[in-house]
Amino acid sequence: MKHIVKHFYSYIVLIINCFFPRFRARNTLFWNIKIGGRRVVRLKNAYLHKTRINVSGRQHKIFIKGSIYNSEINVYGMNNRIMIGESCDVHDANITLRGNNLLFYIGKNSRIGGGRFIVMGQSNKIVIGTNCMLSDQLELWNTDSHPICDMDMNVINPSAPIIIKNSVWIGAHVTVLKGITIGEGAIIGMNAVVTRDVQSQSVCVGNPARVVRSNVTWKREFITV
Repeated sequence: MKHIVKHFYSYIVLIINCFFPRFRARNTLFWNIKIGGRRVVRLKNAYLHKTRINVSGRQHKIFIKGSIYNSEINVYGMNNRIMIGESCDVHDANITLRGNNLLFYIGKNSRIGGGRFIVMGQSNKIVIGTNCMLSDQLELWNTDSHPICDMDMNVINPSAPIIIKNSVWIGAHVTVLKGITIGEGAIIGMNAVVTRDVQSQSVCVGNPARVVRSNVTWKREFITV
């Protein structure tokens, strides 16, 4: 039975590649997806490799124009959006949206080496700008996942957006907590835990992260000195 399913899946991928040459999928599983219905996945010049997309709920939209490798996308709730821009590379990522009217956005020409990107709540978001370079084993959570309440059962820890502006470089093992804005051109050092906003063109390191240098820029190519 497993052998039959594997061959059936291969034929489906072959048919898709014949009729939609701009979409290439390899070892990729689409689960519970409706194309052309209320739940929409749109791919343009996209490449997906060993990636699972799981959608539950209604009126979701997923737009992918870049490349995704060895990743998992999970969307739960209603009216959530994922937008991955042109010439983006996303590796080893777990992208999860759980709630309503949520947004996960990556601007064009950005790269993600891996990690977890969790968006929860109502009308919440994670936005990553253009020309960003994010390393691996990152944790970006714009939520505490579970409510903390006062004695009258009022929630005191609401979720809040994470905004990463253009041309930001984030090193490996960095954690970015909810409600944070990282300014354009900023650099976040390895293992930092970002608990407050980071100013543009600055270097920020440590736990909790702090600015150690301002008025800097960076280049994407490897260092030679």
